[in-house]
Amino acid sequence: MLQLLAATSNKHKIAEFQEMLCKNGLAVTIISPETINGFPELAENGTTFEENSYIKAYEIMKLCGQITVADDSGLVVDCLEGAPGVYSARFAGFNGLWPGEGTEGGDTEDGDNNAKLIRLIRAVKKNFTVTKGAEFTVEANPATVNTAMLKRLRRAGVNRLSMGLQSA
Repeated sequence: MLQLLAATSNKHKIAEFQEMLCKNGLAVTIISPETINGFPELAENGTTFEENSYIKAYEIMKLCGQITVADDSGLVVDCLEGAPGVYSARFAGFNGLWPGEGTEGGDTEDGDNNAKLIRLIRAVKKNFTVTKGAEFTVEANPATVNTAMLKRLRRAGVNRLSMGLQSA
């Protein structure tokens, strides 16, 4: 059986990789870097999801010599010029709206990130003319969506939710 190393310690992403590959008839076992003693934390300093995926896969492959799969995902909001994008995990930790404005905090909780996104959507609607029937879309990972989040997004005016497994 082929063994692949997933460039993540996120159990949900590992399960997604396993499911996608097995659905396509591949006999694969996915392992995480946590199974390797002394595995270093990798910086995700790319400016795109693709760059971050490449950085993780390449650096882990170099360290371990194993075939490695990686992905990177986050919130991309059209009316916020694509923000927070690759900074999604740290989005609520920025003191400005975008990276480079204010100071950057560490990773933040999904609830904090969602709350900041909802405040920004409300600000857009308050300060700009929004055509009736305009589409406000949020992309979400089905593993992190819950009823409370859906209700908050709906109250903020989100009228389209795109959900799906994220992969590189």
